[in-house]
Amino acid sequence: MDQRIEPSETIESMLRKAMQDHYLSYLESLSLPEFSVETVDGATMLSSAFVTALSNRVLKTRTSEESLPALLANVVGRYRSRNVPFMWTAWPADLPTSLPERLKEHGFSGSAALRGMALETGRPRTGEEPPLPEGFSIERVDTREDMMTFASVAQAGYGFDEEATKGIFHLLSPLVAEGDKGSNFVGRMNGMAVATSSLIRVGDVAGIYYVSTLPEARGLGAGIAVTRRAIAEAEALGCRWTILHASDMGYPLYAKLGFFDIGVMERFTLK
Repeated sequence: MDQRIEPSETIESMLRKAMQDHYLSYLESLSLPEFSVETVDGATMLSSAFVTALSNRVLKTRTSEESLPALLANVVGRYRSRNVPFMWTAWPADLPTSLPERLKEHGFSGSAALRGMALETGRPRTGEEPPLPEGFSIERVDTREDMMTFASVAQAGYGFDEEATKGIFHLLSPLVAEGDKGSNFVGRMNGMAVATSSLIRVGDVAGIYYVSTLPEARGLGAGIAVTRRAIAEAEALGCRWTILHASDMGYPLYAKLGFFDIGVMERFTLK
């Protein structure tokens, strides 16, 4: 098992900020007509042409307790005027600190939270790297056709609908042409695409996203293999830290790799 570290308070604070800002910084670096990011009265909103909450959500909130009711009404009105589903994410660093409670009072419902986790990339780790599962190989996504395969596997692995899958395809396709931003990977078992992972670089922090495995291929080591491949990519790019969001199912896997907790992201939707 990889040896874990306990971060200092300063490092942990930095990583919490990086966890919240990482995906946002990647989005802001893109010039995609299907997506826009704007800050409205303290709420940083992602909007898109795709009818899915995954691509329409509030990524950051910085306002006062007194201003929050008006902000809630404004944001809800903006998304509803476009007739799209949306979600509001809440991190410990968001303000006001009462945001989760206020969202619930406003009629929002919480879904399964994700744990923010971090790994000091390139730090010597104990033990030998386990071999890939028998018959398993990992390929970098280099073409549009490969990207379509990636999106199809992620859709089945996560249970995404068609609109969410289209959003993923468009958001991650720039990694195919711009290798300095990161890469997408597809894992194959005896030639069949069964797993995915993405590595996005922002400065010296790498983020791992969309680790998925087809239901029929789970328990064989595919998920941990594509995660290790993404970590290796982060090391090759010279990133000091690697971060990710862990579901309850993925948490034990990432903990075994040496990732440690740095915060919890709550997600809220309004019917």
